[in-house]
Amino acid sequence: MKVTVLLPVYNGEKYLEDACRSVLNQSFHDFELLIINDGSSDRTSEIINSFSDPRLRVVNNEQNIGLIKTLNKGIDLAKSDLIARMDADDICRPKRLQLQVDFMNENPDIAISGGLFQAIGTSTSNVVKQPTNPDVIKSKLLFHTVLAHPTVIYRKEALVKNSLYYDESYKHAEDYELWVRASRRVKISNLNEVLIDYRFHDKQVSAEFNNIQIENLNRCRVKQLDEIGISAGNDEIEIHLNLANQNYRKEIDFVKQAEKWLLKLHDHNCNVGFFDRAAFDRTLGSYWVAICKNAAVHKVFKGSNLNSLKFLTFAQKMRYGIAF
Repeated sequence: MKVTVLLPVYNGEKYLEDACRSVLNQSFHDFELLIINDGSSDRTSEIINSFSDPRLRVVNNEQNIGLIKTLNKGIDLAKSDLIARMDADDICRPKRLQLQVDFMNENPDIAISGGLFQAIGTSTSNVVKQPTNPDVIKSKLLFHTVLAHPTVIYRKEALVKNSLYYDESYKHAEDYELWVRASRRVKISNLNEVLIDYRFHDKQVSAEFNNIQIENLNRCRVKQLDEIGISAGNDEIEIHLNLANQNYRKEIDFVKQAEKWLLKLHDHNCNVGFFDRAAFDRTLGSYWVAICKNAAVHKVFKGSNLNSLKFLTFAQKMRYGIAF
């Protein structure tokens, strides 16, 4: 078989049947659906057992060990080199696996790839887009994740060879931390296709454990600043985290501090070359546009060294509605 679809589940009775059916009804057939039941106490086992498809492989944890250990267990148990992640509350688009297998076959240098998703369970049904260029992805990861976890497919060989397992100390942010670490060793991309319907609900991690998730996301961001060797004071770290969480303030002092920090990041990268320069500059430029648009300080924007062609394309400027 060419793909292992890794689906961990804990008390997922509400949406599990739809999730499994969306995998088993894929246009691509050469896969195993590896479901790891992490000690569920609801009807999860009953729902799993209602399927008789030979491509289904079920592993039952004797007790609940948590998502991160279960994911790492699944990587080791996967029979295929390509492992596609799936959550018990989402729905795969019918051609998801075919699109991803074709992409990975056509791009053997890519070790991890995600894709677009459409939000469901909310008042809006927006398609959430992601960058596709590996250099841009690596740059943006300094601030935030740019891969939707349940859209991801990765090569088992690349993960094992580079010891790229999920880190248990980053609970509820384990995917972001893994993408950051992986971007130092392998190429990451996104397929510009909608792969899943991503369900928003009040029991998902980002809603139920929001504070823990933000804390660990921020820990990962600060760790990256140390890794790239930039000296950052407490005020600069606070600015960086505000930018990463899109907490833009309108005060001119915040705008000036953010400008100074972005220029410091630019200068440091020019010296050490950690990120591709063009990709990193565009990432910094996009934050500068967002900051100035939020504060409505066009004069400050125009007078900054960040307002230059090397940081922003004309299309980026127009997208934010800034007149020049």
